[in-house]
Parts: sequence; structure tokens; C-alpha cells
Amino acid sequence: AMAFAIDRKAITKYITQLGQQPARGFTPIGIAGGPTILQKSFFPSTRQLAKAKAYMAKVKNPKRDIKIYINNVAGHINIATAVQAYWKELGLNVEIKVMEWKQYLQFLGPPPNSDVDVYRLGWVYDYPDAQNGLVLWTCDSGNNNTNWCNKKFDSLIDQANATADTAKRYQLYQQAEALISGPSGQVPLMPIYWYVYSALVKPNVKGYDVNPMDQIDYTKMSVS
Repeated sequence: AMAFAIDRKAITKYITQLGQQPARGFTPIGIAGGPTILQKSFFPSTRQLAKAKAYMAKVKNPKRDIKIYINNVAGHINIATAVQAYWKELGLNVEIKVMEWKQYLQFLGPPPNSDVDVYRLGWVYDYPDAQNGLVLWTCDSGNNNTNWCNKKFDSLIDQANATADTAKRYQLYQQAEALISGPSGQVPLMPIYWYVYSALVKPNVKGYDVNPMDQIDYTKMSVS
């Protein structure tokens, strides 16, 4: 319900304003195998309030008072304020808690802090493979402060780690991704947008090509 109440397109258009893409799942579309991995992911780019309210109506005794913890960056505060307004329409009272970055990371854990209902974090991939992101949500991950633990998810990641066949790995990642962002998933997190990189390139520069990691092969570049 909370995921469907967020207008990701509006946030990227009016708040972040750097060409970020609304996220329909966790794994970025530009990561190798992204389109395959995201096939069962279903987060909408625009707010779907009627569906959000329908999902909320199925929840017995939902927690109405929610605390969102974020680090002290103006853009994050603006996004949290927007989310606060979206969730208010679901009957949720949202309090935004702002912390300095170092204090914030210590506060989140591990172990997960029981005072936290929702928290904001991002992830920049160390290498362009879905494993580097999905492994964050395994039960024993030091980056998983959600209190979410799913043994099936862990098993899928373990199988993918032991699989050399790329196509098979993508299928395993798709199943794992569906557990966090699919219609039958448990939705422990609510991705809002995927990061992008911006650059100014002169018209006389040829062969400029950047991969999803913002890495450039300078051997293919030339100046005319």
C-alpha cells in the first residue's frame, strides 16, 4: 500500500531533477540483465492511490504513526516531505527524523534499531552485476537493517552465486527480486528512483560511451 502511494515520477521530475528514472523494482534497469530481472517487479512510476487504499484496507490493525529516518541532506528532506504527504492520504501520520550522516549510520545498526519504522538509504554498485545489490537483503548482511529475513531469498542468492551460466543467474535473480518488488513479494523496501550520471560532452568529442558504472573507455574516444 505504501509503495503504491508514492509518486516516483513526480519526485524525479520536481525534486531530484537530474534525469533519474522512477524505480519499478530494486535492481537498476541499466545493470546487466536488468530487464530480465525486473520482469516480475511491479512498483508504479506514478501514484496509484486507489490501489494503495485497497491494499491498506486488507491490513488488519495497521500501524498509523510512522517515523521516517533520513540523513541531513536537503534533497532527502524534500523527498521525505513528499512521501509524508502521500502516506497521509492512506491515513498514516508520518514524523520525519533527521540525523547527521555518521550518527545516522550508527543509529540504524546493525542490529536493526527497533525505533525505526522506515529509513532512507541508497546504493552505488561496486561492480555492474545484480548480485552486488540483491545480496544486501540477505539475512546475515551487515547492510540489512530492515528486520526482513527470507530464507528462500537467501537460497536464491546462494544458488546464483554458485552458477556460472549467466542466463540461469538472471533467472535466479528475477525470482529473488520478485520477493522484494513483485506482486506476490513481501515488499520490505520501496525503491523510489534509480541513480543516473550526468556529463557535458562537446560536439567534437567522438566515441564517448559510458557504462552503468560511469566508467569510460578512453581508448575509443577522439576529438575531431
